[in-house]
Amino acid sequence: MGWLHTASNPQRRRTWPDAPQPGSVSPCTGKRYLKAGYAPATVNHALSVVASF
Repeated sequence: MGWLHTASNPQRRRTWPDAPQPGSVSPCTGKRYLKAGYAPATVNHALSVVASF
């Protein structure tokens, strides 16, 4: 399950040429855009599911 830390999330691919860089800050809201990989909560959830077996 350690590959989730380094794998890219296919649902977060940016297909537009003028898309913002992953992890950059939005000028309108001040929030960060999502990074290209899996979220830490997703990785932790996957690890807890595997550990429960």
